[in-house]
Amino acid sequence: MTVADFKKERDEKIKSRYEEVKKITGRGSKALSVTATEFGLSTHAIDKIIYPRTKTKTVPNEEEVEINNINDKHNP
Repeated sequence: MTVADFKKERDEKIKSRYEEVKKITGRGSKALSVTATEFGLSTHAIDKIIYPRTKTKTVPNEEEVEINNINDKHNP
């Protein structure tokens, strides 16, 4: 089993347990806390697993590039 497989399996267990506790308690914050304690992780780590944030690269348009070039010339 690779690390990626282990992490994927663990994350699925965490999500499943979080949803189970949330149904029981009716509160997301309580479910987050309980799940974090059970898995030995921080609530922040559990939150990142349950609600993943996607990083997107934005490409600057021509006007932004021109403004940046002007600023670079004035602020060496």
